[in-house]
Amino acid sequence: MKKRSSLELKKQILKHLLKNGDTSFKMLEIKLKTSFRSVKIQCEELKFFGAVEFIYQDKNIHTGRPSTSVKITNFGRGIL
Repeated sequence: MKKRSSLELKKQILKHLLKNGDTSFKMLEIKLKTSFRSVKIQCEELKFFGAVEFIYQDKNIHTGRPSTSVKITNFGRGIL
């Protein structure tokens, strides 16, 4: 299996967010079949360029633990 480039992964993240709305790092990890760390690094880079925003939650309704979701911005929509 060929390794995906970081650009391909960023495109997949943006497409997933456009289609499904706000998504947690964990769900992106599962849906894109990559590591949590990889998703987090790519999302942080997308955030730096203004393509996504982070939504911090003190308590996840399912686990009771803090979690972070990712939301696509209008700029991110324009990229695709």
